[in-house]
Formats: sequence, structure tokens, C-alpha cells
Amino acid sequence: MSVRIGEIELLGLQRVHTEDTRALVPLRGPGQLGGQFQDLGREPVTIVLEGFLLGDDTGAALEQLREAQQGAKPLAFAADVIAGVEFTDVLILDFKVRQRAGYRGHYWFSLRVREYTEPPESPGRADAAVDDAVAADADAWANDTTDASAVLQDPASLPDKVADNPALLEQMSADELTGVLGDGAASIGGRQFGDVLASVGEADPNKLGGVLRGLQKKGSLAQFIEKLAAEGVKLKDRLSRVDLAGLAGLVMSITSGTGLVAEFKAVVTKAEAFGRELAALDPLGPFAALIEGAPGAAESDG
Repeated sequence: MSVRIGEIELLGLQRVHTEDTRALVPLRGPGQLGGQFQDLGREPVTIVLEGFLLGDDTGAALEQLREAQQGAKPLAFAADVIAGVEFTDVLILDFKVRQRAGYRGHYWFSLRVREYTEPPESPGRADAAVDDAVAADADAWANDTTDASAVLQDPASLPDKVADNPALLEQMSADELTGVLGDGAASIGGRQFGDVLASVGEADPNKLGGVLRGLQKKGSLAQFIEKLAAEGVKLKDRLSRVDLAGLAGLVMSITSGTGLVAEFKAVVTKAEAFGRELAALDPLGPFAALIEGAPGAAESDG
């Protein structure tokens, strides 16, 4: 017979038997003679091993088995003498040792081991993971709400806050964003305006449409269009990753509006330069030399 527990090979086995049981819970009704059983499945298999402990270092083997039994430490199990045993790990329930008189290092032992399976994951551990996720979501929501409140107090801070935390836009409605952009129009540049619109559009294209229409009704959109044109910002490129279905007409009107403003400014600039040149022009200048060299010019001066 050969059985290995942990790193110890039990060569002197004399007796091996198994104990297989099922967990049957009797269910009896009041006043009934009979009853039923609820089958909760089989119990872990128990194996009883008895024999002589042989080898060069039986003391170390005894100590290892004793520590495993006291600490309820699972040990690897392998046997070629027990039919139907498929488990690979056991716990030592009982361990008895008797030294044979007159034989140094010769021991008789009795081991009672039980099949070991990994315990199921604690429900509390799964709850802890859920609690951690909920706490993280709550912290993120609180942070977004705080940033959104700060933006409402200081509209000019909207571009910087959105750059650091785009999720705060989820805490603000289209009307609130319209109000913030309108109030901060004097401090928000065209490029910053384009970045904010791109972030709003990526989060919620419908909200982007509400913001643009709100600015249009409020009369602030023309001011931003002028800034976009002055800074050469191509709004359509900024919104390239946004689903513009239903907003294409509005965005195209803004884009064409920036072009018209830019062209108008260019015309005004050229007109102003031409006006300055015209003001400095002396219409009689080319004729001055001719007048000075004409006959009788000196006499007329006298």
C-alpha cells in the first residue's frame, strides 16, 4: 500500500477504510408518524489510515503531521489503494501515535483525514466590492456636483473646469450651461468656447443643440461667432467626433457665420487702410513742380 500525505509517504500501512455519508435532514410534521428527508448532498469523504511509520527521519514526519493537524492545514493527498477517491487535498481530523517498545524510531499511527474543498467566497467579500464601487461612484458624483456648483458661481472658470473634469457637464442642464456661457461671454475666448461645445457634444449631442439654441435666443451666440472668426477657430473640426444628426443645419449656419464675419472684418480692415492712405494723399502734389517752373511765376510772386 502506498499513500502520500503532503511530502510524507506512508509505506507501512496496515489498514485503510473510508466513510461516506450523506447530509439528510428529517422533516416531520406535527402529529405525523412518518416524515420526509431533505437531501443536502454528500458529506466530505473520511478516510482512516493505520499502520507503521517507517523511514530514516520519522521524527520530522511526525512533527509535520502534528503541525498540520493542529493548524487545520490542508495537505496534498495521493493514494493508489482507495478506489473511487478523486479528491486531492485533505485535512487531518485525528492523529494518534504509539511508539513500539524496544524499537527506536518505530511508531504505530492512526490518521483520520477528511476530504478538503476550497470554501465558497464570503458573501461579505462580494458586498465589500459592491460597497467600494458605490463609494467610488458617490465620490465621483460629489466631485462633479462640486465642480458644477463652482462653475455656476464663477462662469469664467467653465473652460478650465471642463478641461480638468468633463464629467461635470452631466450635472448641468442645457439651460444652466447656456446661462453660464452667456454670463461668461466676455471672459471666454473662441477657442475655449469650441472646446466646451466639443465636450458637451461628446457627452450629449441633444444637450449641445439646446445650448446653441439657447445662446441664439439669448443673443450671445453672435458674440461667440465673432470670437471664433477672430481666432480662426474651425468649429466644424472641433465637433468632428460629435454625432451631429439633427444639428447639422445649426452648426453649418454658425460655421458659415464665422466665415462671413471673417470676410467682413477683412473688408473693413482693407477699407480702413485705404481710408488712411486717402487722407494722406495731396491731390495737388503732382502739379506743384509744374506750377513752380511756369513763366511769370516769379513776377506773380512779386
